[in-house]
Amino acid sequence: MKNLRERWHGLTVLGVVAFAAACMTVAPAPSFADIAGGGGGGGPITEWCSDGRPISYWGYDGWNGTQNEQTSDPLTRYSVECNAGGTAHRDFLVGLNSIDQSASRTDSSVVTSRPAGTYYFNKDGFMKTGLVWCEDGNLRYFDPETGAMVTNQWHNEYEAVWYYFGADGIAVSGWQSIGGDKYYFYPESHDMAYGRVQIDGKNYFLNTPGANADGRMQHSGWLYDSIYGKWFYATSSGELLTGWHNIGGTWYYFDEYGVMLTGWINVSGTWYYANASGAMVTGWLNIGGTWFYLDGSGAMVANGWRSLGGSWYWFGDSGAMATGWFLAGGSWYYASGSGAMATGWLSNGGTWYWLGGSGAMASNSWVNIRGVWYWFDNAGAMATGWRQIDGAWYYFSGSGAMAHDSWVGDYYLQSSGAMATNTWIGSYYVGEDGKWIPGYGLVWYKNGSNVYHTHKCRTVGKDAKGYSQISIQEAQRRGASRECKNCQQIG
Repeated sequence: MKNLRERWHGLTVLGVVAFAAACMTVAPAPSFADIAGGGGGGGPITEWCSDGRPISYWGYDGWNGTQNEQTSDPLTRYSVECNAGGTAHRDFLVGLNSIDQSASRTDSSVVTSRPAGTYYFNKDGFMKTGLVWCEDGNLRYFDPETGAMVTNQWHNEYEAVWYYFGADGIAVSGWQSIGGDKYYFYPESHDMAYGRVQIDGKNYFLNTPGANADGRMQHSGWLYDSIYGKWFYATSSGELLTGWHNIGGTWYYFDEYGVMLTGWINVSGTWYYANASGAMVTGWLNIGGTWFYLDGSGAMVANGWRSLGGSWYWFGDSGAMATGWFLAGGSWYYASGSGAMATGWLSNGGTWYWLGGSGAMASNSWVNIRGVWYWFDNAGAMATGWRQIDGAWYYFSGSGAMAHDSWVGDYYLQSSGAMATNTWIGSYYVGEDGKWIPGYGLVWYKNGSNVYHTHKCRTVGKDAKGYSQISIQEAQRRGASRECKNCQQIG
Protein backbone atom coordinates (compact mmCIF):
# COMPACT_ATOMS: atom_id res chain seq x y z
CA MET A 1 0.00 0.00 0.00
CA LYS A 2 1.20 3.46 -0.74
CA ASN A 3 0.04 6.49 1.18
CA LEU A 4 -0.18 9.29 -1.30
CA ARG A 5 1.32 11.89 0.93
CA GLU A 6 3.07 15.08 -0.06
CA ARG A 7 4.74 17.21 2.57
CA TRP A 8 5.50 20.92 2.14
CA HIS A 9 7.23 22.59 4.99
CA GLY A 10 6.24 19.69 7.19
CA LEU A 11 2.53 19.72 6.31
CA THR A 12 0.73 16.43 5.38
CA VAL A 13 -1.88 16.43 2.62
CA LEU A 14 -5.34 16.38 4.13
CA GLY A 15 -6.90 12.90 4.47
CA VAL A 16 -5.92 11.39 1.11
CA VAL A 17 -4.87 7.76 1.22
CA ALA A 18 -4.51 5.67 -1.93
CA PHE A 19 -4.31 1.86 -1.77
CA ALA A 20 -2.42 -0.12 -4.35
CA ALA A 21 -5.16 -2.31 -5.82
CA ALA A 22 -4.77 -4.18 -9.07
CA CYS A 23 -7.01 -1.66 -10.75
CA MET A 24 -5.27 1.36 -9.18
CA THR A 25 -2.47 3.28 -10.77
CA VAL A 26 -0.98 6.55 -9.62
CA ALA A 27 0.14 8.84 -12.39
CA PRO A 28 3.36 10.82 -11.95
CA ALA A 29 2.69 14.38 -10.85
CA PRO A 30 2.35 16.55 -13.94
CA SER A 31 3.51 20.12 -14.12
CA PHE A 32 1.17 22.98 -13.46
CA ALA A 33 1.20 23.87 -17.13
CA ASP A 34 0.18 20.35 -18.08
CA ILE A 35 -2.67 20.34 -15.64
CA ALA A 36 -3.91 23.76 -16.48
CA GLY A 37 -4.46 22.65 -20.03
CA GLY A 38 -5.99 19.30 -19.11
CA GLY A 39 -9.49 18.03 -19.57
CA GLY A 40 -12.54 19.05 -17.60
CA GLY A 41 -13.09 18.26 -13.93
CA GLY A 42 -14.46 15.19 -12.24
CA GLY A 43 -11.43 13.88 -10.32
CA PRO A 44 -10.37 14.91 -6.81
CA ILE A 45 -7.21 17.03 -7.15
CA THR A 46 -5.00 17.81 -4.18
CA GLU A 47 -2.90 21.00 -4.57
CA TRP A 48 -0.12 22.59 -2.61
CA CYS A 49 0.86 26.23 -3.04
CA SER A 50 4.30 27.65 -2.39
CA ASP A 51 3.18 28.90 0.98
CA GLY A 52 2.47 25.37 2.06
CA ARG A 53 -1.27 25.74 2.20
CA PRO A 54 -3.00 22.70 0.73
CA ILE A 55 -5.91 23.23 -1.59
CA SER A 56 -8.19 20.31 -2.53
CA TYR A 57 -11.22 20.66 -4.73
CA TRP A 58 -13.59 18.53 -6.83
CA GLY A 59 -14.19 19.56 -10.39
CA TYR A 60 -16.83 18.82 -12.98
CA ASP A 61 -19.83 18.86 -10.66
CA GLY A 62 -19.52 22.44 -9.48
CA TRP A 63 -17.71 21.77 -6.23
CA ASN A 64 -14.89 24.31 -6.57
CA GLY A 65 -12.29 25.59 -4.19
CA THR A 66 -11.49 29.01 -2.75
CA GLN A 67 -12.33 32.43 -4.02
CA ASN A 68 -8.81 32.59 -5.45
CA GLU A 69 -9.59 29.74 -7.84
CA GLN A 70 -10.38 31.12 -11.22
CA THR A 71 -12.35 28.78 -13.47
CA SER A 72 -11.88 29.73 -17.10
CA ASP A 73 -14.09 26.82 -18.21
CA PRO A 74 -15.98 25.13 -15.38
CA LEU A 75 -16.38 21.93 -17.33
CA THR A 76 -13.06 21.45 -19.04
CA ARG A 77 -10.29 23.66 -17.64
CA TYR A 78 -9.19 25.14 -14.37
CA SER A 79 -6.48 27.53 -13.22
CA VAL A 80 -5.54 28.11 -9.63
CA GLU A 81 -3.79 30.97 -7.80
CA CYS A 82 -2.88 30.83 -4.17
CA ASN A 83 -3.32 33.66 -1.68
CA ALA A 84 0.41 34.02 -1.32
CA GLY A 85 0.84 34.12 -5.08
CA GLY A 86 2.89 30.91 -5.20
CA THR A 87 2.81 28.35 -7.95
CA ALA A 88 0.38 25.45 -7.41
CA HIS A 89 1.49 21.85 -7.60
CA ARG A 90 -1.05 19.11 -8.32
CA ASP A 91 -1.15 15.34 -7.99
CA PHE A 92 -3.85 13.38 -9.78
CA LEU A 93 -5.49 10.44 -7.99
CA VAL A 94 -5.82 7.54 -10.46
CA GLY A 95 -7.75 4.26 -10.09
CA LEU A 96 -9.21 3.13 -6.76
CA ASN A 97 -8.44 5.41 -3.85
CA SER A 98 -9.54 5.24 -0.27
CA ILE A 99 -10.10 8.71 1.13
CA ASP A 100 -10.32 8.46 4.89
CA GLN A 101 -11.14 12.10 5.50
CA SER A 102 -12.62 14.43 2.98
CA ALA A 103 -10.71 17.48 1.96
CA SER A 104 -13.04 20.27 2.85
CA ARG A 105 -12.95 23.96 3.52
CA THR A 106 -15.54 26.64 3.85
CA ASP A 107 -15.15 29.84 1.90
CA SER A 108 -17.96 32.34 1.53
CA SER A 109 -20.44 29.71 2.82
CA VAL A 110 -19.32 27.20 0.18
CA VAL A 111 -18.32 23.84 1.60
CA THR A 112 -16.24 21.51 -0.52
CA SER A 113 -16.43 18.00 0.89
CA ARG A 114 -16.95 14.33 0.10
CA PRO A 115 -17.75 11.45 2.45
CA ALA A 116 -14.97 9.11 3.46
CA GLY A 117 -14.84 6.03 1.27
CA THR A 118 -13.38 4.45 -1.82
CA TYR A 119 -13.45 6.37 -5.09
CA TYR A 120 -12.42 5.61 -8.63
CA PHE A 121 -10.55 8.00 -10.94
CA ASN A 122 -9.71 7.50 -14.57
CA LYS A 123 -6.25 7.97 -16.04
CA ASP A 124 -6.80 11.70 -16.25
CA GLY A 125 -7.78 11.89 -12.61
CA PHE A 126 -11.48 12.39 -13.14
CA MET A 127 -13.85 10.66 -10.76
CA LYS A 128 -16.13 7.98 -12.23
CA THR A 129 -19.58 7.08 -10.95
CA GLY A 130 -22.09 4.32 -11.65
CA LEU A 131 -21.02 0.86 -12.83
CA VAL A 132 -17.28 0.70 -13.43
CA TRP A 133 -15.16 -2.21 -14.62
CA CYS A 134 -11.87 -1.69 -12.82
CA GLU A 135 -8.46 -2.71 -14.06
CA ASP A 136 -8.49 -5.76 -11.78
CA GLY A 137 -11.37 -7.13 -13.85
CA ASN A 138 -13.99 -6.58 -11.13
CA LEU A 139 -17.25 -4.71 -11.45
CA ARG A 140 -17.99 -2.05 -8.83
CA TYR A 141 -20.63 0.59 -8.32
CA PHE A 142 -19.93 4.17 -7.28
CA ASP A 143 -22.73 6.32 -5.95
CA PRO A 144 -23.76 8.88 -8.60
CA GLU A 145 -24.31 11.54 -5.88
CA THR A 146 -21.15 11.16 -3.80
CA GLY A 147 -18.89 9.04 -5.98
CA ALA A 148 -18.21 6.66 -3.08
CA MET A 149 -18.11 2.91 -3.76
CA VAL A 150 -21.15 1.05 -2.38
CA THR A 151 -20.86 -2.16 -0.32
CA ASN A 152 -23.37 -4.79 0.81
CA GLN A 153 -25.97 -3.19 -1.36
CA TRP A 154 -28.37 -3.98 -4.22
CA HIS A 155 -28.34 -1.86 -7.35
CA ASN A 156 -31.01 -1.79 -10.05
CA GLU A 157 -29.35 -0.64 -13.26
CA TYR A 158 -32.48 -0.71 -15.43
CA GLU A 159 -35.71 -2.65 -15.65
CA ALA A 160 -34.98 -6.16 -14.34
CA VAL A 161 -31.17 -5.88 -14.25
CA TRP A 162 -30.02 -6.17 -10.66
CA TYR A 163 -26.57 -6.42 -9.09
CA TYR A 164 -25.38 -7.03 -5.58
CA PHE A 165 -22.10 -5.64 -4.29
CA GLY A 166 -20.45 -7.42 -1.39
CA ALA A 167 -18.47 -6.15 1.57
CA ASP A 168 -15.48 -5.56 -0.71
CA GLY A 169 -17.60 -3.56 -3.14
CA ILE A 170 -17.17 -6.16 -5.89
CA ALA A 171 -20.24 -7.37 -7.78
CA VAL A 172 -20.96 -10.93 -6.65
CA SER A 173 -21.43 -13.88 -9.02
CA GLY A 174 -22.66 -17.47 -8.81
CA TRP A 175 -24.87 -18.71 -5.95
CA GLN A 176 -25.19 -16.24 -3.10
CA SER A 177 -27.10 -16.32 0.18
CA ILE A 178 -28.38 -12.82 0.91
CA GLY A 179 -30.78 -12.12 3.74
CA GLY A 180 -31.57 -15.80 4.17
CA ASP A 181 -32.50 -16.35 0.51
CA LYS A 182 -30.50 -17.83 -2.34
CA TYR A 183 -29.81 -15.92 -5.53
CA TYR A 184 -27.80 -16.60 -8.62
CA PHE A 185 -25.69 -14.03 -10.46
CA TYR A 186 -24.23 -14.68 -13.89
CA PRO A 187 -20.44 -15.20 -13.69
CA GLU A 188 -19.57 -12.92 -16.58
CA SER A 189 -22.10 -10.10 -16.42
CA HIS A 190 -22.77 -10.33 -12.64
CA ASP A 191 -26.43 -9.42 -13.07
CA MET A 192 -29.01 -11.36 -11.11
CA ALA A 193 -30.69 -14.30 -12.85
CA TYR A 194 -34.44 -14.74 -12.77
CA GLY A 195 -37.01 -17.11 -14.23
CA ARG A 196 -35.90 -20.58 -15.27
CA VAL A 197 -32.15 -21.02 -15.41
CA GLN A 198 -29.90 -24.01 -16.01
CA ILE A 199 -26.82 -24.13 -13.80
CA ASP A 200 -24.28 -26.96 -13.99
CA GLY A 201 -26.77 -29.08 -15.90
CA LYS A 202 -29.55 -28.58 -13.35
CA ASN A 203 -32.65 -26.42 -13.69
CA TYR A 204 -33.81 -23.87 -11.14
CA PHE A 205 -36.56 -21.29 -10.95
CA LEU A 206 -35.83 -17.81 -9.66
CA ASN A 207 -38.57 -15.26 -9.07
CA THR A 208 -39.52 -13.48 -12.26
CA PRO A 209 -39.53 -9.72 -12.75
CA GLY A 210 -42.62 -7.78 -11.80
CA ALA A 211 -44.09 -7.04 -8.41
CA ASN A 212 -41.83 -9.71 -6.88
CA ALA A 213 -38.75 -9.22 -9.03
CA ASP A 214 -36.40 -10.37 -6.30
CA GLY A 215 -34.68 -13.32 -8.02
CA ARG A 216 -35.03 -15.57 -4.97
CA MET A 217 -34.61 -19.27 -5.69
CA GLN A 218 -37.90 -21.10 -5.29
CA HIS A 219 -38.15 -24.60 -3.89
CA SER A 220 -40.49 -27.31 -2.64
CA GLY A 221 -43.57 -27.24 -4.83
CA TRP A 222 -45.31 -25.92 -7.89
CA LEU A 223 -43.94 -22.75 -9.48
CA TYR A 224 -45.56 -20.57 -12.13
CA ASP A 225 -43.75 -18.35 -14.63
CA SER A 226 -46.22 -15.53 -15.18
CA ILE A 227 -44.29 -14.14 -18.15
CA TYR A 228 -44.33 -17.29 -20.27
CA GLY A 229 -47.29 -19.00 -18.62
CA LYS A 230 -45.33 -22.16 -17.73
CA TRP A 231 -45.45 -24.44 -14.70
CA PHE A 232 -42.50 -26.06 -12.94
CA TYR A 233 -42.03 -28.22 -9.88
CA ALA A 234 -39.07 -27.72 -7.56
CA THR A 235 -37.58 -30.10 -5.00
CA SER A 236 -36.47 -29.03 -1.53
CA SER A 237 -33.02 -28.29 -2.99
CA GLY A 238 -34.58 -25.96 -5.55
CA GLU A 239 -33.77 -28.21 -8.50
CA LEU A 240 -36.60 -28.44 -11.05
CA LEU A 241 -37.97 -31.87 -11.91
CA THR A 242 -37.51 -33.28 -15.41
CA GLY A 243 -39.05 -36.36 -17.02
CA TRP A 244 -41.97 -38.34 -15.55
CA HIS A 245 -42.92 -37.76 -11.93
CA ASN A 246 -45.86 -38.83 -9.79
CA ILE A 247 -47.04 -35.90 -7.71
CA GLY A 248 -49.97 -36.47 -5.39
CA GLY A 249 -50.97 -39.64 -7.23
CA THR A 250 -50.96 -38.02 -10.67
CA TRP A 251 -48.31 -38.38 -13.35
CA TYR A 252 -46.77 -35.30 -14.94
CA TYR A 253 -44.05 -34.86 -17.54
CA PHE A 254 -41.42 -32.11 -17.40
CA ASP A 255 -39.15 -31.40 -20.35
CA GLU A 256 -35.37 -31.03 -20.21
CA TYR A 257 -35.77 -27.47 -18.94
CA GLY A 258 -38.24 -28.41 -16.22
CA VAL A 259 -41.33 -27.07 -18.01
CA MET A 260 -44.50 -29.06 -17.35
CA LEU A 261 -45.92 -30.16 -20.71
CA THR A 262 -49.54 -30.41 -21.80
CA GLY A 263 -51.18 -31.89 -24.89
CA TRP A 264 -49.41 -34.56 -26.93
CA ILE A 265 -45.99 -35.57 -25.60
CA ASN A 266 -43.52 -37.83 -27.41
CA VAL A 267 -41.18 -39.70 -25.10
CA SER A 268 -38.69 -42.09 -26.72
CA GLY A 269 -41.01 -42.64 -29.69
CA THR A 270 -44.16 -43.25 -27.62
CA TRP A 271 -46.99 -40.74 -27.51
CA TYR A 272 -48.71 -39.64 -24.31
CA TYR A 273 -51.33 -36.99 -23.61
CA ALA A 274 -51.52 -34.56 -20.71
CA ASN A 275 -54.62 -32.49 -20.09
CA ALA A 276 -54.63 -28.74 -19.49
CA SER A 277 -53.60 -29.26 -15.85
CA GLY A 278 -50.66 -31.40 -16.98
CA ALA A 279 -52.12 -34.67 -15.66
CA MET A 280 -51.35 -37.72 -17.82
CA VAL A 281 -54.48 -39.19 -19.44
CA THR A 282 -55.35 -42.89 -19.58
CA GLY A 283 -58.31 -44.61 -21.26
CA TRP A 284 -60.48 -43.10 -23.97
CA LEU A 285 -59.63 -39.62 -25.25
CA ASN A 286 -61.61 -37.55 -27.76
CA ILE A 287 -59.81 -34.73 -29.54
CA GLY A 288 -61.62 -32.81 -32.25
CA GLY A 289 -64.08 -35.65 -32.82
CA THR A 290 -61.36 -38.32 -33.13
CA TRP A 291 -61.06 -41.05 -30.52
CA PHE A 292 -57.78 -42.32 -29.11
CA TYR A 293 -56.99 -44.87 -26.45
CA LEU A 294 -54.18 -44.56 -23.91
CA ASP A 295 -53.32 -47.69 -21.96
CA GLY A 296 -52.68 -47.94 -18.24
CA SER A 297 -49.16 -46.59 -18.64
CA GLY A 298 -50.51 -43.61 -20.59
CA ALA A 299 -49.02 -44.84 -23.88
CA MET A 300 -51.18 -44.21 -26.93
CA VAL A 301 -52.31 -47.40 -28.69
CA ALA A 302 -51.38 -47.27 -32.38
CA ASN A 303 -51.27 -49.55 -35.40
CA GLY A 304 -52.95 -52.46 -33.69
CA TRP A 305 -55.98 -54.21 -32.27
CA ARG A 306 -57.20 -53.72 -28.73
CA SER A 307 -60.00 -55.61 -26.97
CA LEU A 308 -61.91 -53.18 -24.75
CA GLY A 309 -65.10 -53.96 -22.89
CA GLY A 310 -65.74 -57.11 -24.92
CA SER A 311 -65.34 -55.44 -28.32
CA TRP A 312 -62.39 -55.21 -30.67
CA TYR A 313 -61.09 -51.85 -31.87
CA TRP A 314 -58.46 -50.91 -34.43
CA PHE A 315 -56.14 -47.92 -33.99
CA GLY A 316 -54.17 -46.63 -36.99
CA ASP A 317 -50.62 -45.31 -37.22
CA SER A 318 -51.73 -41.94 -35.86
CA GLY A 319 -53.52 -43.61 -32.97
CA ALA A 320 -56.95 -42.62 -34.29
CA MET A 321 -59.69 -45.18 -33.68
CA ALA A 322 -61.01 -46.62 -36.95
CA THR A 323 -64.63 -46.36 -38.02
CA GLY A 324 -66.26 -47.62 -41.22
CA TRP A 325 -64.16 -49.68 -43.62
CA PHE A 326 -60.45 -50.03 -42.90
CA LEU A 327 -57.62 -52.25 -44.10
CA ALA A 328 -55.52 -54.08 -41.52
CA GLY A 329 -53.02 -56.83 -42.16
CA GLY A 330 -54.16 -57.23 -45.77
CA SER A 331 -57.85 -57.77 -44.88
CA TRP A 332 -60.80 -55.44 -44.82
CA TYR A 333 -62.77 -54.84 -41.65
CA TYR A 334 -65.72 -52.70 -40.69
CA ALA A 335 -66.11 -50.74 -37.47
CA SER A 336 -69.34 -49.19 -36.31
CA GLY A 337 -69.63 -45.54 -35.35
CA SER A 338 -68.54 -46.51 -31.84
CA GLY A 339 -65.43 -48.12 -33.30
CA ALA A 340 -66.47 -51.67 -32.36
CA MET A 341 -65.45 -54.22 -35.00
CA ALA A 342 -68.44 -55.77 -36.82
CA THR A 343 -68.88 -59.51 -37.42
CA GLY A 344 -71.48 -61.52 -39.36
CA TRP A 345 -73.83 -60.01 -41.91
CA LEU A 346 -73.37 -56.35 -42.76
CA SER A 347 -75.58 -54.28 -45.04
CA ASN A 348 -73.78 -51.18 -46.26
CA GLY A 349 -75.00 -48.93 -49.04
CA GLY A 350 -77.55 -51.52 -50.19
CA THR A 351 -74.91 -54.28 -50.50
CA TRP A 352 -74.50 -57.26 -48.21
CA TYR A 353 -71.13 -58.35 -46.86
CA TRP A 354 -70.00 -61.18 -44.64
CA LEU A 355 -67.53 -60.54 -41.84
CA GLY A 356 -66.33 -63.74 -40.23
CA GLY A 357 -65.65 -64.38 -36.58
CA SER A 358 -62.32 -62.56 -36.91
CA GLY A 359 -64.10 -59.60 -38.47
CA ALA A 360 -62.26 -60.05 -41.77
CA MET A 361 -64.48 -59.42 -44.80
CA ALA A 362 -65.04 -62.44 -47.07
CA SER A 363 -64.01 -61.73 -50.64
CA ASN A 364 -63.59 -63.79 -53.80
CA SER A 365 -64.62 -66.85 -51.84
CA TRP A 366 -67.38 -69.30 -50.97
CA VAL A 367 -68.87 -69.14 -47.51
CA ASN A 368 -71.27 -71.67 -46.02
CA ILE A 369 -73.57 -69.98 -43.57
CA ARG A 370 -75.95 -72.24 -41.66
CA GLY A 371 -75.85 -74.83 -44.44
CA VAL A 372 -76.37 -72.38 -47.29
CA TRP A 373 -73.64 -71.47 -49.74
CA TYR A 374 -72.92 -67.86 -50.67
CA TRP A 375 -70.42 -66.26 -52.96
CA PHE A 376 -68.68 -62.94 -52.25
CA ASP A 377 -66.88 -61.16 -55.07
CA ASN A 378 -63.55 -59.34 -55.04
CA ALA A 379 -65.16 -56.30 -53.44
CA GLY A 380 -66.74 -58.49 -50.77
CA ALA A 381 -70.27 -57.97 -52.11
CA MET A 382 -72.67 -60.90 -51.78
CA ALA A 383 -73.59 -62.36 -55.19
CA THR A 384 -77.16 -62.48 -56.50
CA GLY A 385 -78.45 -63.70 -59.86
CA TRP A 386 -76.16 -65.41 -62.37
CA ARG A 387 -72.41 -65.44 -61.68
CA GLN A 388 -69.59 -67.18 -63.49
CA ILE A 389 -67.09 -68.56 -61.00
CA ASP A 390 -63.97 -70.46 -62.04
CA GLY A 391 -65.50 -71.08 -65.50
CA ALA A 392 -68.85 -72.40 -64.25
CA TRP A 393 -72.14 -70.59 -63.96
CA TYR A 394 -74.08 -70.38 -60.72
CA TYR A 395 -77.31 -68.80 -59.71
CA PHE A 396 -77.95 -67.00 -56.44
CA SER A 397 -81.35 -65.96 -55.16
CA GLY A 398 -82.16 -62.47 -53.95
CA SER A 399 -81.08 -63.56 -50.48
CA GLY A 400 -77.75 -64.70 -51.90
CA ALA A 401 -78.42 -68.42 -51.41
CA MET A 402 -76.88 -70.60 -54.11
CA ALA A 403 -79.47 -72.57 -56.17
CA HIS A 404 -78.86 -76.32 -56.59
CA ASP A 405 -80.72 -79.42 -57.74
CA SER A 406 -83.34 -77.28 -59.43
CA TRP A 407 -84.44 -75.66 -62.65
CA VAL A 408 -84.08 -71.91 -63.08
CA GLY A 409 -86.01 -71.15 -66.21
CA ASP A 410 -84.53 -73.32 -68.98
CA TYR A 411 -81.36 -74.00 -66.98
CA TYR A 412 -80.58 -76.64 -64.47
CA LEU A 413 -78.34 -76.20 -61.43
CA GLN A 414 -76.69 -79.36 -60.24
CA SER A 415 -76.12 -80.37 -56.61
CA SER A 416 -72.82 -78.50 -56.66
CA GLY A 417 -74.69 -75.43 -57.79
CA ALA A 418 -72.92 -75.40 -61.15
CA MET A 419 -75.17 -75.08 -64.19
CA ALA A 420 -75.49 -78.36 -66.18
CA THR A 421 -74.35 -78.37 -69.82
CA ASN A 422 -74.48 -80.93 -72.64
CA THR A 423 -76.33 -83.46 -70.55
CA TRP A 424 -79.67 -85.05 -69.85
CA ILE A 425 -81.60 -83.84 -66.88
CA GLY A 426 -84.23 -86.53 -66.57
CA SER A 427 -86.25 -86.30 -69.80
CA TYR A 428 -84.73 -82.95 -70.68
CA TYR A 429 -81.58 -82.17 -72.49
CA VAL A 430 -79.50 -79.06 -71.93
CA GLY A 431 -77.06 -77.86 -74.50
CA GLU A 432 -73.58 -76.41 -74.38
CA ASP A 433 -74.90 -73.12 -73.05
CA GLY A 434 -76.88 -74.96 -70.38
CA LYS A 435 -80.24 -74.14 -71.86
CA TRP A 436 -82.89 -76.84 -72.32
CA ILE A 437 -83.32 -77.80 -75.97
CA PRO A 438 -87.00 -78.56 -76.66
CA GLY A 439 -87.53 -81.79 -78.65
CA TYR A 440 -83.91 -82.86 -78.49
CA GLY A 441 -83.72 -86.72 -78.38
CA LEU A 442 -87.46 -87.23 -77.94
CA VAL A 443 -89.55 -90.17 -79.12
CA TRP A 444 -92.19 -89.13 -81.62
CA TYR A 445 -95.50 -90.77 -82.42
CA LYS A 446 -97.68 -90.33 -85.45
CA ASN A 447 -101.35 -90.67 -86.02
CA GLY A 448 -102.35 -90.19 -89.60
CA SER A 449 -101.13 -86.92 -90.94
CA ASN A 450 -100.71 -85.36 -87.50
CA VAL A 451 -97.41 -85.90 -85.76
CA TYR A 452 -97.01 -85.38 -82.01
CA HIS A 453 -94.25 -85.89 -79.55
CA THR A 454 -93.64 -86.62 -75.88
CA HIS A 455 -90.56 -86.82 -73.69
CA LYS A 456 -88.71 -90.14 -74.15
CA CYS A 457 -91.75 -92.28 -73.58
CA ARG A 458 -90.92 -95.93 -73.22
CA THR A 459 -94.52 -97.07 -73.48
CA VAL A 460 -97.68 -95.43 -74.68
CA GLY A 461 -100.52 -95.03 -72.26
CA LYS A 462 -104.18 -95.48 -72.99
CA ASP A 463 -104.61 -91.95 -74.25
CA ALA A 464 -101.91 -92.63 -76.83
CA LYS A 465 -103.53 -95.64 -78.52
CA GLY A 466 -103.36 -95.55 -82.22
CA TYR A 467 -99.96 -93.93 -82.26
CA SER A 468 -96.85 -95.57 -83.54
CA GLN A 469 -93.31 -94.72 -82.40
CA ILE A 470 -90.92 -93.14 -84.84
CA SER A 471 -87.57 -91.44 -84.42
CA ILE A 472 -87.20 -87.68 -84.22
CA GLN A 473 -85.39 -87.77 -87.51
CA GLU A 474 -88.35 -89.57 -89.12
CA ALA A 475 -90.73 -87.08 -87.51
CA GLN A 476 -88.73 -84.18 -88.86
CA ARG A 477 -88.60 -85.85 -92.29
CA ARG A 478 -92.34 -86.20 -92.24
CA GLY A 479 -92.70 -82.54 -91.37
CA ALA A 480 -93.63 -82.60 -87.70
CA SER A 481 -94.49 -79.04 -86.87
CA ARG A 482 -96.18 -78.96 -83.51
CA GLU A 483 -95.83 -80.54 -80.17
CA CYS A 484 -98.21 -83.09 -78.82
CA LYS A 485 -100.69 -81.41 -76.55
CA ASN A 486 -102.72 -84.48 -75.66
CA CYS A 487 -99.95 -87.02 -75.20
CA GLN A 488 -99.11 -88.24 -71.74
CA GLN A 489 -95.51 -88.72 -70.69
CA ILE A 490 -94.98 -92.25 -69.44
CA GLY A 491 -91.89 -93.48 -67.63
